[in-house]
Amino acid sequence: MAAVSLVTLTIPLTLKGLLLALILVSWRYHRGGVAQGSRRFIRTLDLQSDGSWSLGDGVGLKRTAWLTGCYVHPSIVLLNFSLTRWTRRSVILLADSADPESIRRLRVRLRTDPHLFPDTGEPPDP
Repeated sequence: MAAVSLVTLTIPLTLKGLLLALILVSWRYHRGGVAQGSRRFIRTLDLQSDGSWSLGDGVGLKRTAWLTGCYVHPSIVLLNFSLTRWTRRSVILLADSADPESIRRLRVRLRTDPHLFPDTGEPPDP
């Protein structure tokens, strides 16, 4: 849609070419990030006994992560993870993303368990 709108703009042709190139690079970068076979795609979430989480990616690798924040609502759960000092991932779980009982237990645990957040001991204010 953005590439089509470039045709109607009244700007120099070289600027149109530059903008088109930026749109294509952006599309390619973001497309690889959400593809199910990508290393950035989070397929599984497992809470470990030590409070860390195991994130399974699209190629089958499991990496350890720490929960750094969350937002909990009856219809959506947003989880923010830190894999390394500079690597962060976020997961959005809708009400129909998993078994309703599992989502309900996760929401309750995120609201009540102070050990899920190692830095402060408490979940962030929504």
